[in-house]
Amino acid sequence: MVATEVKELAQETAKATEDVSLRILAIQADSAQAVQAIAQIGQTVDQINELQATIAAVVEQQTAAAAEVDRNIGVAVQGSRGIARGAEAVAASSQTGAARIEESRTIAESLARRAEELEGQVAQFTI
Repeated sequence: MVATEVKELAQETAKATEDVSLRILAIQADSAQAVQAIAQIGQTVDQINELQATIAAVVEQQTAAAAEVDRNIGVAVQGSRGIARGAEAVAASSQTGAARIEESRTIAESLARRAEELEGQVAQFTI
């Protein structure tokens, strides 16, 4: 009887370990996506720097023709749209990451409780 219960506990532990492993893989996949989003953020920052240089050049050339000023404003607007898209990607990635972290915390707490239960049950058996 004791051996059967120990075997069942071991099987439950193995299943829980497998579940944690699968969740870790999912978190790793999400982390890879976060890395990609961060790379996109880096590109967006580079674009921002380029746009800032363009805007500075426009300010220095205030005496230039109105058409040239209008063209540079159009470039700045396009850059702002790119920044907005980048910010949305960061926000979405952050939300996903926060959800995964909360899910991991919940799983860890559940496993800790289960481990305490298992330790209590194993402690009841004397050899």
